[in-house]
Amino acid sequence: GRIFTAPTKVQYLADTLLRNPKARLLAGSTDLGLEITQGLIEPQSLIYLGQIASMRSITVTDQIIRVGAAAKLSDVAPILIDHWPNLRELFERFGSSQIRNQATLGGNIANASPIGDTPPMLLALDAKLLLRRGDQTRFLPLCDFYHSYKNTDLASSEFIEAIDIPIGYKDHKVSVNKVSKRLEDDISTVCLATRWKNQGGRFADVRIALGGMDEIPRRSKICESILEGAAFSEQTMNEAILALKNDFNPIGDVRANADYRKKVAGNLLWRSFLSQSEKRSAIRVPRYA
Repeated sequence: GRIFTAPTKVQYLADTLLRNPKARLLAGSTDLGLEITQGLIEPQSLIYLGQIASMRSITVTDQIIRVGAAAKLSDVAPILIDHWPNLRELFERFGSSQIRNQATLGGNIANASPIGDTPPMLLALDAKLLLRRGDQTRFLPLCDFYHSYKNTDLASSEFIEAIDIPIGYKDHKVSVNKVSKRLEDDISTVCLATRWKNQGGRFADVRIALGGMDEIPRRSKICESILEGAAFSEQTMNEAILALKNDFNPIGDVRANADYRKKVAGNLLWRSFLSQSEKRSAIRVPRYA
């Protein structure tokens, strides 16, 4: 009585989901597979995305990188690293090579885990999602996609078709730092992504996004507001770090307690600043470190 479907076009996928809104989408299966083997769920309907060429494609224009939701991370990573070399460490520490050859960017987003590795990076890059339901499509900024733990803005029968990442940030500094219990092949305890530029000695166009600090991956708007337009200095960064720690109320779990997460988040923000400062040797490590 179970159903398995492998559509070859995105329209077939949309039509199938309208008829069967409770169907589970199967891409790399790196998360769904665990639900089946460890959570012992028994999906009654599965729709496999791997036969839809448009959802596996990656297109680069002068303005955006459009990544099909079913594109493998091992295909996505080289293109993003070419534009932002500091992303290399994040992708190299994402699971293992076997996982990266299966896992998809759309799946990592739609899984809505607060400790997923790519959402903080995509939030810092102002990524938008192309969502589809039947014949209707809409664009949604990723920062508006997550509502609460495992709860997203997707309507019934709606799915992520593609992810658009703007690439007009050549003069920006992009940095992603991840702390995990194991150096490799482990999900984040805390992951912090930053994007800003030093414009005449002041912070400009600031984005600060974190995973592992809340029930959803999200930007720290308070921290961003403190940095935006302020002097590119140690004093400004100390004020921003204090705001960052006050902006989140993380939980304690098997990976870390709440105080540790707050301290690590502050230190990762300091690390991002330090790595981009021209006076690295003269800057003191703050007392909270």
